[in-house]
Amino acid sequence: MDYEEFVKKLGRKIKEIRISKGITQEGMDEGDHAISHRTVQDIENGQSHPSVRSIFKIAKRLEVEPNSLFSFENGVSKRKQKISSKEHQVLHQYFKNASIFKNQITKIYTDNPKDKLAEVSLYLNLWFNFLYIVIDTAIFRFNIQDEPFRSLYDFEKNKWKDELIPNLKSSNEIISSFNMENQIDLKGKEIESLILFAGVIHTLISKYFQEEKLEKIGVLSYRE
Repeated sequence: MDYEEFVKKLGRKIKEIRISKGITQEGMDEGDHAISHRTVQDIENGQSHPSVRSIFKIAKRLEVEPNSLFSFENGVSKRKQKISSKEHQVLHQYFKNASIFKNQITKIYTDNPKDKLAEVSLYLNLWFNFLYIVIDTAIFRFNIQDEPFRSLYDFEKNKWKDELIPNLKSSNEIISSFNMENQIDLKGKEIESLILFAGVIHTLISKYFQEEKLEKIGVLSYRE
């Protein structure tokens, strides 16, 4: 293993532990051992070479021993039980939230999108965030290896299978800095491209919730 691979594996391990404990990146800013969520984000994405101090603070915030962050051999932990009805409902709720913002964008595009680029950018940001939460939660928290997640992630090698999710993440970063006071300059074609890409991800995930088995375990009906 070379150094760059080590940094990436360290980032994935930290992310796995953080999600398993139900802590968001923003939540790392809180508590007695707070550490900037921007620092955590860069480390998890393999874009930063963390200091010993940062690793120590992250371990303390996650309430684990620092040396546990360097245990890479097991990858994503294997579940010993089936996904519960409650877990499916949580995941489904995230997806329903994503669908709310997808529908908002669709509604805007029936009018005149050129006059509402800022509003579309805001909804795109929220849409991307919830889509990524669904994927992140399904893979790293619930370890769901059904489609579409096993087509996106190699559970044995603990890595993404292709460029689909990294593209989602990078696209999200493009619009993640958007707010009502600091608008980013997205061109119409850029927005259309992002909407198309998010739509592909959305369709993949929607097929999962259309499975009949979900109705049997408590998600009584599929609605976007």
